[in-house]
Order: sequence, then C-alpha cells, then structure tokens
Amino acid sequence: MVSRHINRQRFDVWAFICPVEYNLVFDIKSNRWAYNTPYKIYTSYLKKKKIEHAKLRYNLNHLDKMNPYEFEVFISQGLRSIGYKTEVTKGSGDYGIDVIAKKNGFTIGIQVKKYASKVGYDAVKEANTGAKYYKCDEAWVITSNEGFTRQAKEAAQKIDVRLFGIGEYALLLDSGNKKSNVLRV
Repeated sequence: MVSRHINRQRFDVWAFICPVEYNLVFDIKSNRWAYNTPYKIYTSYLKKKKIEHAKLRYNLNHLDKMNPYEFEVFISQGLRSIGYKTEVTKGSGDYGIDVIAKKNGFTIGIQVKKYASKVGYDAVKEANTGAKYYKCDEAWVITSNEGFTRQAKEAAQKIDVRLFGIGEYALLLDSGNKKSNVLRV
C-alpha cells in the first residue's frame, strides 16, 4: 500500500511539471473511444523508460548491423541467459519456427522477424502453424522493431500467439534475470 502512495505522489509531481491535455483515442481492445488520462500517459512514459534502460543493458541498439540469421541466434542466446534451453532451427523448411525454447517442460515456438517495417499477419499465421507442427505449448513472434500491423495484433489475440517488439523482449530478459522461474511477462 505504501508503494502505491509513493507512486501516486510521483505522478502528481510529474503531472504538475508536465501538464498534458486529455487525449481522445480509439481503444482497439474494448472497441470504443476512450480518454488518455494523465495517469495513463505517465505509466506509459514509465514503461518506455524501462524499455530504454533494458535495451541499453542488453545491447539491443546494434541490431541493424545483424543479418536475420544472426538475429535469430541473438534471440536464442538471450533466452538461454534467463534459463531456457534453446535450439535455432534450420534456415529453410523450418515451418515458420526459427527458435524453439524449453523451460520446466514448457515449449515455445518462436518466429523471429528482423524487419524495418511493421510485421504482418503472415508471421502470426506461420508461428501458429509451426508451433503446432513442433508440438509447442505456445507460439511467439519477436521482431527487431516495435511494430505489428492491426491485422497481426487481432489475429494474435484470437489464436493465442504472443507478440514481442524488441522493447518487450528486453523487458522479458530483464524480468527473467530478476526471477529465475519466468515463463510469462
């Protein structure tokens, strides 16, 4: 209870220093218009700061120099550092799964995309199909940028594929290093 009070005080100070208007936005999850309150904007700001720090901590700012295979190996090594046993699949004919990660009897099939633009629906579909082929418990798509198309997000939500931009992946590594038994973010 004390930490909530402290966070609320930090928010009040932040809102006083950085006055913002209420922004009208369309919320895709609830399918309705909603207002972004200053508190939502503040928590969004805090998440962005955490992502920035995690990206620096795990040296994720040099990804543009990697080719797609090196990026797959990089993702595999990151998951290995937080306790997963990982395997990078062969390049072609991998049925859409680039990395297979296992921990505590739980298997994850991961489609890794090194794109400069947003990742689309096809990556979600391939991850789902490949995860079924390799008999994985869960399917993930990890991309080198932060973006997924609206169709990809909607499909992922319906067919239970988890989407990670590079920032969310950095937070996963960060939480995995703090907790030894992490399976979900």
